[in-house]
Amino acid sequence: MRYTLDPHQVTTVEYCLDTRYCVVALEMGLGKTATIVALWEKTGCNCLVICPSYLVSNWISEIRKFLGDKPIITAIRKGK
Repeated sequence: MRYTLDPHQVTTVEYCLDTRYCVVALEMGLGKTATIVALWEKTGCNCLVICPSYLVSNWISEIRKFLGDKPIITAIRKGK
């Protein structure tokens, strides 16, 4: 792991590890990406990110910033 989690992120990861399914809904700027990356590194689990379409490329670049091309990322966009 190339980064250090804050205490609230550690608590979130621990909760997710004890739960079969979870929703990580931390406020903006509290480190959802780092939390999800830590979870992925520990479990290799599949993650679903639901966000506004204008943030899809941001999420992809954030995940790649931490993990490079390791995870397979598929973006699904639904238009009107």
